[in-house]
Amino acid sequence: MPRGVGLNWRYDEARLQRRLWTPSPEIIRRGLNLDAEKNITVVSGAVSQWNDSDGLWSFTQSTAGLRPAYQAGGWNNTPSVGFTAATQRLAGTASFTPLVNTTAFTAFAVINQTATGWFFEHGPTSPTARTGLVVIGADLLGVLNGETIGTTIATNTNYIIVWRFDGNASTKSILRVNGVLAASGGITAATTTSTGALFVGFGPDPNTFRGRMRDLLILPYAATDRQIELIEGYLYWKNGRLVETPPASHPFANRPPLIGD
Repeated sequence: MPRGVGLNWRYDEARLQRRLWTPSPEIIRRGLNLDAEKNITVVSGAVSQWNDSDGLWSFTQSTAGLRPAYQAGGWNNTPSVGFTAATQRLAGTASFTPLVNTTAFTAFAVINQTATGWFFEHGPTSPTARTGLVVIGADLLGVLNGETIGTTIATNTNYIIVWRFDGNASTKSILRVNGVLAASGGITAATTTSTGALFVGFGPDPNTFRGRMRDLLILPYAATDRQIELIEGYLYWKNGRLVETPPASHPFANRPPLIGD
């Protein structure tokens, strides 16, 4: 029976034994699954294209000076996309339908941010019709139609961020940070009004994300608490446990999620 090695041996063992739970196309449901280990085109050390793992969406940058850096290691020896300048961005090549006039979605981001800016943006210049995750100072905000849900985070720290919006629920929205509920409520809108392409980094609002990004997932529905825990656990172990350890009460604090969980 294959066994894993090294500090992340539990993840390696589950993967080698084909017991590891992963977010399948049935989980993604035509949403977004960007993984810095896959489907990246690198030109002179910078990212010119980043494709969705399920082949649904593509993000490009044709101008060399606006491309984010491809960072092969240096973050727990895992690759990442590094946004180091104010105008760097990747733009979606098609209208991002999972966030167009929708009543629900769930976004996951594995990031280390160094300055104010957007992880992703969707919609026009008017913030009343824009959707996205942004850090302003020490405030992490989910923004939808000009309404926000927020908490505080530190710079130069590794995070798994989860934002769930459910326009059919009384709480409307929750934010989770490294496996812990950080905020709920705050948004009263029943649906998004954003349209058009999705931007990773600099977009309609010029405050671009600064820092490293490992993963960005957007599910076109309100994931259950259990689904969120499964994906948090997968991202935590897949990325070599580079973020802060989830609380002991998290079901995947001590092992990765397995098929059947």
